[in-house]
Amino acid sequence: MSFQPTSLQYNAIYYWRVVAKDMHSHETSGPVWTFSTPSRQSGLFWVAGYDTPGYATGIDASGEYAYLADGWRGLVIVNVSDPTHPVLTANWWRDDPGHGYYRVRVGGNYAYVATSGQSGFLVVDISIPSNPQYMGGGWGYEEPDSPSDIAVVGNNVFLAKNDVYEFNISDPAHPSKTGVRYTPGPSRGIFTVGSYIFIADGTMGLRIFLGSGEVGYYSPPGDAYDVFVTNGMAYVTCASYGLQVVDATDPHNPFLAGGCDTPGGAVAVVCEGNFCFVADGSAGLQAIDISNPASPTLEATYDTPGRATDVCLWNGYILVADESSGLVILEFVP
Repeated sequence: MSFQPTSLQYNAIYYWRVVAKDMHSHETSGPVWTFSTPSRQSGLFWVAGYDTPGYATGIDASGEYAYLADGWRGLVIVNVSDPTHPVLTANWWRDDPGHGYYRVRVGGNYAYVATSGQSGFLVVDISIPSNPQYMGGGWGYEEPDSPSDIAVVGNNVFLAKNDVYEFNISDPAHPSKTGVRYTPGPSRGIFTVGSYIFIADGTMGLRIFLGSGEVGYYSPPGDAYDVFVTNGMAYVTCASYGLQVVDATDPHNPFLAGGCDTPGGAVAVVCEGNFCFVADGSAGLQAIDISNPASPTLEATYDTPGRATDVCLWNGYILVADESSGLVILEFVP
């Protein structure tokens, strides 16, 4: 006779004994036995992956679904309600040629997809994830440059495409351009806090706008690719210089607080609690402890099979756009 438990918890004590009962309901039992399970090792751990048909360079998540900008293969929607078994829900793209899908952000029932060429961004109705529908688009300007990032804030979309373009999306079928923030460098990443807009501006560092005017800037080492702001600190990915921490408690006078080098080329970042998670290109994903922003430390690394280019958090899991490997789902144990 054998018994196989369905699952065991880490760092727990289990008790068991054998109880026998005959046909007359007479019962006898053996001694009580005990065993304990070890504490779970800290680090980043593989959960599952889904290989998309293109090159996944952007990711966001909402509800039970992950949304991936998959290069020339359009928008890929994956059901991740069971993170260990992601399932394709839909693969959508417009019929017109010349559109590469690079970044995606979800707001309500819509996915806003930054695309190459003159498109700027597309608005896709995802109220029925298995049947996405094109709604409209916003155009930045006529040069065929690819956008680097897109942010959705209320009824506004901000599109980083060399400069930062703002669109009103109160009517998602007809976005209207309402403004431009001109930056000295090639804008690559956007993050908003209240009325402030933080822009990772490539070789020109971190630019901070209030409304339509720039009020502060700081140039950390390397090229600024992305930025995430929390508790007054701006966490900036700077390619070969890893993650740089800029104190922006006073947005008019930002200064460098600390930094943490990464083994690859840091291009995207998302933070939660005491940790930042960095998409580090060919070196995969990095987990960085920011409990002391002046001295961030590399806590864990996971070398994904592709090239990590974007990252988001979903229900305790880390979702990575991993270019040729599509969607990668990881779990972090501090």
